[in-house]
Amino acid sequence: ERVGHLAIGVDRRPRHLAVLVLVDDRFVRAASTATRGLLVRILGVTHREVDALDAVAEEPDMSPWVALAPGLDPSAMGWKNREWYLAESVATRVFDRNGNAGPTVWSDGRIVGGWAQRSDGSIAVELLEDLDSERRALLDVEIERTREFVGDTRFRVRFPSPNQKELLA
Repeated sequence: ERVGHLAIGVDRRPRHLAVLVLVDDRFVRAASTATRGLLVRILGVTHREVDALDAVAEEPDMSPWVALAPGLDPSAMGWKNREWYLAESVATRVFDRNGNAGPTVWSDGRIVGGWAQRSDGSIAVELLEDLDSERRALLDVEIERTREFVGDTRFRVRFPSPNQKELLA
C-alpha cells in the first residue's frame, strides 16, 4: 500500500498485525535491525515473519520529496542514534539543549533545516544543507501548503530551538 512517499507492508494474519514502514533505502539500511527487533519483541512474532513483511512491501517511491514537520515530531525524536538522517551541524540548530526537536525541514529522508511561523503567519525557513532547484521548488510548494493549512491560526513555541529563536527575531 502506498501512502504519500511511504511504502507500507502489512501482515494481516489474524493472530497479529505488523506494519513495516519504508521511508527510503537509507531508512531501511540504518533502522532495519532496530525496527525488526522491536517488532519481534512487541508483537511476539519471529524474525522470519518480520522478514516476510519486506516481501509484501512495495519498493518505496524514490522521487524527491520535501516535508515540514512540527516541533516534537516523533520522526525526528524517535531515534537515539540519529546520524543516518541528521548531520551533527543540523542537530545543534534544530534540537534544544534538552534534545527536543523544533519544527524541521525534511528532504528525501533527512532533516535539512528548520522552520518557524512568524506572527504575521508567514513561514520562515533556515536550510542547513544544500537543496537543488527541484527540491527548493518542492519546499516552496510545501511552505505555501503549510501556510494555507494553518490559515489564521498562530502558534508559539514555549521552548524554541536555536534556529527558531533567530527565525523569529
